[in-house]
Parts: sequence; structure tokens; C-alpha cells
Amino acid sequence: MKLTAEQLATLATEKVLDIGGGVWLTVTLTPDNDLQIGHFHDCYGQVAFIPRGMRQDPRPAWFNGAAQKIWTSYECYWWQPPQGVRVENIAALRQTVKDILEWGFVTIEVRRWHKCEHCGNSCEDVAYLGGVEPMPTDEALADYLPDLVWELLHDLAVV
Repeated sequence: MKLTAEQLATLATEKVLDIGGGVWLTVTLTPDNDLQIGHFHDCYGQVAFIPRGMRQDPRPAWFNGAAQKIWTSYECYWWQPPQGVRVENIAALRQTVKDILEWGFVTIEVRRWHKCEHCGNSCEDVAYLGGVEPMPTDEALADYLPDLVWELLHDLAVV
């Protein structure tokens, strides 16, 4: 069984989908505590934390004139955009970096729930994708879901 685009969209927006045969899928977003923005400096640029009380801290020597300060709810950072980013894309990238600094990356968890034939209880299998930018839209979730759903369904009789 392959899910249709409509079913994937429903799963992305409703976060639950009954696929029949006593099997249903759920989607949850959880914090990805294993990744930091510094792991992706080629994509998001470099970030340097500014300690409290040092808000007038000079720009780090390894940053250039394109560096900017980013304020989150609790902290302040110097941010050096990655090389090659077009000027018209800087504002959107800056907001993404601020969101990551504020909220961190997330993990998308897709769970397949079914009634276990051995014990009679509801059992689950899980597929994960970590390192996702925080607060993904339903459309972005729908883009990630096909591979995760395939992982859960490819070896079942429902495929």
C-alpha cells in the first residue's frame, strides 16, 4: 500500500491517519537535542555566543563585515552568514538561524500503531528524521513523510 498525496497531506495536517486493517499512523515533533547549529556552518553560517553582560562585545576576529547580532528571547549571538548567500536571501536565512537558536532542531517521529497478534496490545514501530528546522509547515512535513512512512510500511502485509 502506498499512501496517496491526499493521505500524506491529511497525516501532515491532522497528525493521525487510519490506513485500515487496524493500522494507523501518527506524527509528532520532538526536540532534537543531538544537533546544534554549529554542525551546519556551511548551510547556516557561523554563530558565536555573546555572554550576558558583554552585549557590547566586539565582532569576533574571524567574522567579517557581513556579521550581524541576533537576539533571541534569552541570549545574544554574533552570526556570520555563509559565503555565497544572495543579499535578498539574508533576511529569511537570518530568521531561520534565529528560530534554530531559539528553539533548536526538531525530530519528526512517525509511529505505526497496530494490534499485536502475539500479545493483543497496541504496539508501535517508529521511524525518525532528525535535524529538521523548527516549526515546519504542514507542506514541509508532507515532503518529509513519504520516506518515513515507507520505512514503516514496506515490510508489512499492508504494503
